[in-house]
Formats: sequence, structure tokens, C-alpha cells
Amino acid sequence: MYFYQNQIIVPRFLTQIAIHVNHTDTEFFTQQSDDFPLVILIVRSIVGLIGNLSFFLYCCLAIGFLCDKHFVPNLNRLGDSLSLSQEISASILIPFGTSGPEIFSSIVGILFTDNDIGTGAIIGSSCYNQLAIPAACGLTVAYFVGQPIKLDAEPILKDLLFFIISVIGLIFTVKDNSVDIVKVGQHCGQSSQHMTDEGNASEDNNNNDNENVCKNFEANEENSDDLFDNKYVNTLLMPFNVMFDITMPSKMSSLKKFFISIAWLSTLSYFSVISITDFSETLGIPHTIAGMTVLAAGSAVPDLVTAVVVIRKTGKASVGISSAISANIFAILVGLGLPWLIKCSLNGYSTSIPSFVIHSESLPLTSCLLLVTIFALIFALKISEWQLFNKLAYLCGSIHVVFFCFTLVIEYLV
Repeated sequence: MYFYQNQIIVPRFLTQIAIHVNHTDTEFFTQQSDDFPLVILIVRSIVGLIGNLSFFLYCCLAIGFLCDKHFVPNLNRLGDSLSLSQEISASILIPFGTSGPEIFSSIVGILFTDNDIGTGAIIGSSCYNQLAIPAACGLTVAYFVGQPIKLDAEPILKDLLFFIISVIGLIFTVKDNSVDIVKVGQHCGQSSQHMTDEGNASEDNNNNDNENVCKNFEANEENSDDLFDNKYVNTLLMPFNVMFDITMPSKMSSLKKFFISIAWLSTLSYFSVISITDFSETLGIPHTIAGMTVLAAGSAVPDLVTAVVVIRKTGKASVGISSAISANIFAILVGLGLPWLIKCSLNGYSTSIPSFVIHSESLPLTSCLLLVTIFALIFALKISEWQLFNKLAYLCGSIHVVFFCFTLVIEYLV
């Protein structure tokens, strides 16, 4: 509920429920502000903003607790039980688990609401993953380790190369603002090729130059206070702790825990996205901007938290960065390809041409801008000499701010 042009506006979902159940006109829910003191209206808006923001932060804290105590440890056990290398786990298992929110928002946006907010969220979160996450990881290393960690360039460059190919394919798919079954088939074909390449990948040797750094990391980790070991944080998260223990008991198999963790990640991310979207609507942020920025950041929370937790728990910086890049590939190829394929198939029964129109005119330009940010990330890695530390964090953060500004300009001018 928020105040706009001398009226109290009730959130749309309440209006839609009332119309569906009571067949009531929407004017019933719009009252003149003259009936209420201005102070009350302002207080209600402020309380709504604080409530949405607090709930969003609480969901993020719960996601961090889930990743720290359940998802990442169980992921390691699952990878060991399946005899998977760290690179394959980072490129397939982690993205599969953390990309649920983007895929869910894309399916809802494309199939049910017929808008591009889910598509925009995937593109926005892709930039967020490849820039904001390395920045957060760099600051994490600076705080917990105190010295740079050398990144393994080979797996990161391999993932970036495939990401470039995926984005180029996306650009050709949406270049004329329409998607047909042929384009979708080519788009989905890249996904199977990526899975095949990762499945045939061999396990790389660990970098010996990082052994001392990782030992120092482990010592600092043992001496540092874990946020989730704090008694006040534990008290705050007690409801989730109980629910996680009930749904994921210690005797359960790693595979079942993995899928239940994905379900919890998707559920918590869904509520975090809902709260931050309502927060942006209260501030009057347009849906297109919200999808590319606020919603993208909200849906990318699992990727961010997982990457940071992986680095904190294991000290393997390359795995954390690779998982963020692979999450982008998975979201673009599967998160867009799957709902596009379903929608084209459904349209094929009602029309002679199984295709549909993309409403956002700026989507092709934004996709091109995403391609530019990939090369900007490679430049930042080169400048920082492939070391994860403050320098890379500041470079990636600055590039992300520039992307954000260009996104605003494109959305408002196109």
C-alpha cells in the first residue's frame, strides 16, 4: 500500500483477489486521501518500505544460513559420492541449485503474465553474477584471508568463452524482438553441448602457489567468529533451523537433501523477490527497471551467498567464481530456453507459426551490453593479475555501476 497522487493505492494482488472472490470493482479499494491525515499516509508508506526491506534481509539471512549449514556441505558430499571433480560441481551442480529463482521468475513472466520482467531479471542477474559476485568474493578474501588468492585462469576462461557463445546466441535469438521454434531449438542445443563439455572435462590439478594461502585461510577461518554461530542470529533463525532439520535429517541421502535444498532456496528466493519488488513499486520504480536491477539482485542472492560461502568454507576462489559464471550460462540457456520452448509449442497448436513477440524493445541492446561486460570482466581479471583481492573487487564494482547506469539510459530512451 502506498501514497500516490492524493490516493491510497492498495497492492495489486489484494485487488485481484477481491475482484476474483467478491467481483468487486477496483474503485472500492481506492479512497481519497482527504479521509486520512497526511501524517498517517506517510507513516504507512514508511512502515511498508521498512517492512518489505526487513523481510527481504531476513530472507537473505535465511538463504545464507541454508547455504552455509546445508547446501554447500551437502554439495561437497554429493560431489564426492558421484566422483565429480570440483570444476564439474561448480559448473553444473551449484548453478542447477542456485538458478531456481531466475528460472521460476522467467517461467511465470513468459508463460503466465506475458511480460518481460523475468527475462530482464535473468539478463540483469547475469551481469550481477559476473561483476557483483567477484567483487563480493574479493572483499571476502580481503577480510577473512588478508592476502590475495591466485585464480586458476583456465576453468574461468573456459566458462567465460562458453558464456560469450551463449550471449551471442541470445542476441541472435532476440534481435528482431520475436522468438520462434527454430531459434529456441538452437538456443536449447547450446545447453546440451555445455553439459556434454563439462561432463567430459577432466579434473584439473590444484595450484601449488595457493597452498600457503589456503592454509592461512583455514587458520583465519578457525579463529574468526561465524555469523551463524552467534547466539542472537541463531535465535532469530530458530524457525528455519527447526524446519531445515525436520525436512533434511542427517540420515537422509545427499541426493534427496540436494533437491530439498533447491526447493528451500527457490521458496526463500521467491519471497525475497516478492518483497523487494513491492519495495521498488512503493518507490515508483518502473517494472522494466525493477526487472533489470532490483529483481535481478533479489533473484541472484543464492548465487552470491553460495559463492561467498564456498570461498569462506574451502578457500577455493576459482570454484566460487566459476560457479557464478556457470549460473549465468545455465540461467540464459535453460531459464530462457525452457519457457520459450514451452510457449512456442503451445502457440503451435493455435497458430500456423509457433512463435511469440518479445515486448521489450531494449532487450537486444541490453543483451549486447551484457556481452560487453564479459570482456570488461576479462580486462579486470587481467589488470588484477588473476588475483582475487581488493583490486578486482573495486574494478568489478565500478564496471557494475557503469552497467547499471547504461541500463537506466537504455530503458528510458528506447
